[in-house]
Amino acid sequence: MKYTELNPAERGTIEDLLHLKVNVTEIARRLNRRRSIIYREITRNFYNDD
Repeated sequence: MKYTELNPAERGTIEDLLHLKVNVTEIARRLNRRRSIIYREITRNFYNDD
């Protein structure tokens, strides 16, 4: 399987869906990506503004 990076639109979608409390499995299904890619993106680029 060829690896392709997430594009900015996909990253924005992940952010929006996380704010809506959508689980990672559903986000992966909507973006047609593996869950591991979504988890990796969240852990690498997550910022908590507390």
